[in-house]
Amino acid sequence: EHTTCGITLKVITEDAGRGMRLEDGRGTRIEVFVPRKSDLKIISDGEIRLEGVSGEIDLDGEDGAIDVRGSGGKLNVTNADGIVRVIGFKGDLVAKTADGEVYLDGDFNQIKADAVDGMFVLTLPENPDAEVKAPVGQVEGDELRGVTKPSENVWKFGKGSRKYIFNSIDGSVVLRSRNLIAGI
Repeated sequence: EHTTCGITLKVITEDAGRGMRLEDGRGTRIEVFVPRKSDLKIISDGEIRLEGVSGEIDLDGEDGAIDVRGSGGKLNVTNADGIVRVIGFKGDLVAKTADGEVYLDGDFNQIKADAVDGMFVLTLPENPDAEVKAPVGQVEGDELRGVTKPSENVWKFGKGSRKYIFNSIDGSVVLRSRNLIAGI
């Protein structure tokens, strides 16, 4: 369905329980090219890959993997139990997972992340200017330079201008340095 403000794709499989299969046995694959500046809403029970798009982006991957690269704007990503990778993103992020693993490496203005039992891994750039707030006992970090702890559940880098808030019941937050990963 095509309207002046959007496109709706609805995939109906012949066997609702099994889904359509490609010749190699994998499920349905749909590739859609959109203008670089686009607002998107994608809901899938399979894998979602997004690259080079900026705008208001809403992705819901249920149990499938979500991979976002080189994009920007406002990203809202929801996933129950798969792996989420957000790399090279510039802008605001809202991330929700139940048991999934969420890997974040970008230039985030702000982060609001919620999990039940999931894990967030945040890669920080050199000389970050951010305040990370997370539940006590759920944060791990190796060789983080320039960090102060104004309170038991707050880690401050630089002036702490950007706010990164992580909430979870029994999850974890791993803070790591991009320089450490790159071997600098």
